[in-house]
Amino acid sequence: MTTSNPAIKAIRSSSRNTAIFSFLILLIVGAIGVALLLPYGLGFLNTTPITKEQLINNSVSLDVYGADVTGELMLDTGYYYEYTYAFVTTSLRYYGALLIDVDGDENPTFLLIEQHGNIDEEKAFYVGRLTGISSDINNEIIEDIYRDEPSLRGSFLPVMLTTVHEEFFIGLAVFAVIALASLVFFVVGFSRLGNPLNHPSFKALAPYGNPETLSDQIASEMVLSNEKVGKLSLTRNWAVRLDNTNFNAQRYDAIVWIHKFITTNKSYGITTSKVFEARIHDKHGNMLSVADKEPMVDEMLKAVAVHAPHAYNGYHDDLNALWLKNRQTLIDQVEKHKRQLREQSEEA
Repeated sequence: MTTSNPAIKAIRSSSRNTAIFSFLILLIVGAIGVALLLPYGLGFLNTTPITKEQLINNSVSLDVYGADVTGELMLDTGYYYEYTYAFVTTSLRYYGALLIDVDGDENPTFLLIEQHGNIDEEKAFYVGRLTGISSDINNEIIEDIYRDEPSLRGSFLPVMLTTVHEEFFIGLAVFAVIALASLVFFVVGFSRLGNPLNHPSFKALAPYGNPETLSDQIASEMVLSNEKVGKLSLTRNWAVRLDNTNFNAQRYDAIVWIHKFITTNKSYGITTSKVFEARIHDKHGNMLSVADKEPMVDEMLKAVAVHAPHAYNGYHDDLNALWLKNRQTLIDQVEKHKRQLREQSEEA
């Protein structure tokens, strides 16, 4: 396999782009993950004691992670908030009122506590994140308490402490998945850069013979006899898609079905665009797809049909069902058609 082989150059270029792009994504995800999740993580390891004076005087900044607050008494408000997604409960949070200070007998100061599970009124110290109170919680919990007990109006601090860390674990999981996927793509791209034969495009040649030998043969045929139709190259024996970053090839005698495929993109029920593809399927289960404008897609399919007259031409639901569920029957029918054409040629 020569290094001047255009297929090798295309696969190496594609692999290099994959490796570089994955590495950049890995760096970006890592930087964002550290910036967003590190405060959470540090809060788990190092708590910050918050005094009642800081809370009452509003001299503590919001989103303090690992805030350690101790009160005088915990009261169960009786309120809970149910979060659902697609009619499924994803989170159930309970709310308590932690008594921070009492000025005489009639001016208590409460800190709203958010947590999973029932409120334990025997517990008066909590570690979590200090955050602002959302309008939903304020309207549905605090204002409701004020309506029932007007004398308590103004007794709740404008901040609350949440011991719920779902956001951290969900964020950690999301960043971990993206980072792992990026790492996998980087390793795959880097390995294929060194050995292009590991690329799926070359593995798809294996049923035809030795991929290394065949790629050189295809490269030679493209120099000696290359009919170019749109993005598709038609050599003596092969239908080839080759550009700076893509390489796919199918031998004419293995093609079983060619057809146009249309993807319709809609927004609010209105068609916004259509994508046209020439799809070429071989008996080994591989598909060569080339997207272009509809007239050019038609021209490519017409040109392939000349080189593979035995193959089924055109889309039909029955053909698609055979291809997906009973491919061997489709292959056998094409082989039978191929023999009939051969016999007719010999008789002529």
